[in-house]
Amino acid sequence: MAELTQIHSTKSPDAISIVFVHGPGGDARRTWMYTPKDDATLWPKWVGEDANCNVWTWDTFATVDAQQAHMNLLGPGPVHSKDTPRDAGRSLRARLGA
Repeated sequence: MAELTQIHSTKSPDAISIVFVHGPGGDARRTWMYTPKDDATLWPKWVGEDANCNVWTWDTFATVDAQQAHMNLLGPGPVHSKDTPRDAGRSLRARLGA
């Protein structure tokens, strides 16, 4: 299942929120890290600290290979033709309360 994880938060009521979404074959944390085993290299957190904004990562099961001609963006499991990037966007929007 797709998962939204907050990486940095701010108490500022006017703060913007940024959501980092990895691509096919990526990972919500490792994609954004210089050294995958060192949390200090998770650069979206730096963005939140520097810009005083809320930062989230959106972890999806996104894969493309020779046997799967399209992406499953909504979570692990069988790929269904109805699972589209638009569906993933709607799911993300619902989780953010937008």
